[in-house]
Amino acid sequence: MKWKDLKKFANELPTEELEKDVICWREDEVVSPIMPMVLEEDHYTHTEADENGCAPMSDFNEEDKDFLKIAYKKGHPILWEEF
Repeated sequence: MKWKDLKKFANELPTEELEKDVICWREDEVVSPIMPMVLEEDHYTHTEADENGCAPMSDFNEEDKDFLKIAYKKGHPILWEEF
């Protein structure tokens, strides 16, 4: 999904639906609350790691730097689960 698709979907909702919480429905669980934000710094993935996660450069060790590739640039909009 692109942000423009999400915007179009939200713009077509009835007004009363716009007052309800946003949820993400995942198989057998609901993710909520969901918060929008814009990344304040570049986020990287570790090319040798087993996980698919990403993090800012400051979360990695010096020895990781040769194995990092940029996943999302500063300014990228995201939705995240508020823990």
